[in-house]
Amino acid sequence: MHNHLVSLLECIRLKLPVLSAKKVVTGFDGFIDSIQKVILNQTENHEAEYFQTMEDFGGYISDKKTGGISLETVETLRKPGGNAPITANAIARFGINTHCIGAFGYPEMDPVFTGMRATTFLHSFANPGITSALEFTNGKIMLAQMTDLNGATWELIKHRIGLDQIIKIMESSDLVCLLNWSEVRYTHQIWEGILREVFPVIKPAKRMKLFFDLSDCSKHGSNQIRTTLHLLQRFAADDDVTLSLNRNEAEIVYKALNPSPVTDLEILGASMFKFLKIDTLVIHTPGKSLAWKGTASYQADTFAIENPAILTGAGDNFNAGFCIGQLLELQTEQTLLLANLLAAGYLKNGSSPSFAELVSFAEDLG
Repeated sequence: MHNHLVSLLECIRLKLPVLSAKKVVTGFDGFIDSIQKVILNQTENHEAEYFQTMEDFGGYISDKKTGGISLETVETLRKPGGNAPITANAIARFGINTHCIGAFGYPEMDPVFTGMRATTFLHSFANPGITSALEFTNGKIMLAQMTDLNGATWELIKHRIGLDQIIKIMESSDLVCLLNWSEVRYTHQIWEGILREVFPVIKPAKRMKLFFDLSDCSKHGSNQIRTTLHLLQRFAADDDVTLSLNRNEAEIVYKALNPSPVTDLEILGASMFKFLKIDTLVIHTPGKSLAWKGTASYQADTFAIENPAILTGAGDNFNAGFCIGQLLELQTEQTLLLANLLAAGYLKNGSSPSFAELVSFAEDLG
């Protein structure tokens, strides 16, 4: 095992007892993920040949040009989905008590969520969305049915969870993760409600650690994105704010601020970080992850995984790793490395690793 991994894992091992006393809250989405492969051909023996790459799939559709197309998919996995529950479950795998406020079934919990880590406490206000995730070797296509999530307003959440309960959960948490602005219709209103009705009750007794992920914001206009970024700046005025973006999201957000295209992530990230005035900005890509904090910037290479067991949720596991690093007060380089390692372990084995499983995975890397 490389020295930097040995050092990281030993540092985490020594600090693990700290995590059992930590609390995290995530919100406010919730999906059932149906992970699927798309069949290209079937042999006479009924063995399936699948589309391997997104280019293969896209080219097949493009070649048809007109008329109808009938394709068969095979579900390989059905699991809890959404940024909030996947991130919560991955954090809980390290023994951290994690509350997750989202859409997991109402008035009864959907059975798909009952297998989550025991230290994950679910608070549900609606029925979950349904995501059909078509996975290929080099990417995925997410087809989402929002169901009740499109009606999940701040007023509904307060009514079904209780404002006092939300305040209690957030007040006792060491880190608050506000996720998936892009997909949940009333997320901006929900975040405004937290600023207006939750944090004033908690403060000035506590300066909050906040972690944001906007998710794929390609369907939103520049004005909407800028409005949300200004909301993040309002959070950052009194709290420690981290924003995590993948490369596609970072380029879209940058374009909303500056129409001149930039492909260099270091220039792009530095410009956004200067504008946002937040504590930490993170950009993660398949090849490397980058972070800006204070007056410094950091980078860490990712771990290449051939033939990943799953793709959907890798970004959430990266975010979980970064959150765990922040809770452990690791150096930023170590936090990036942990995030990359956790995401790679998830890709390799198809589930969020515990610390022991992460050590085993790191040893296999050599």
